[in-house]
Amino acid sequence: MAKSARTYVFESQERIPDVLRPFVETRVKAALGERWLDEIRQRVKGLNWDKKGKPSWDQLYLLKTMNIFWNEAFRDTLGPRDRAYVNELISVRNDLAHDKKFSYDEAARAVETMALFLESIGAGELSTDIEKSRDTI
Repeated sequence: MAKSARTYVFESQERIPDVLRPFVETRVKAALGERWLDEIRQRVKGLNWDKKGKPSWDQLYLLKTMNIFWNEAFRDTLGPRDRAYVNELISVRNDLAHDKKFSYDEAARAVETMALFLESIGAGELSTDIEKSRDTI
């Protein structure tokens, strides 16, 4: 049985946090220094924390953190187009969370945005893999 358009988007989205987490943490640490965790705790509302006091990252909170700390941590590394990708991916993630059905065109766009974003943050290998999903769609 063929995969649904939504399945392609979901599977691609699930792969992002593993490469996005180190990118976000590195940039925020570099920008804020030792107080980075305190700043995240104060400014990123709704983020869960593990028993060791570390953030329990998922895609939504990684992307939200990028938005919240854009000027301090990401503006000098990424451009306005990348910030648009961040916001588009938040929207895609929310659509998935609320069981939205994706047309094949919507799925192709979402997966392409993921691939472009991943390329921008230096995750070229994953970007290439996700781009293959777009081609399949």
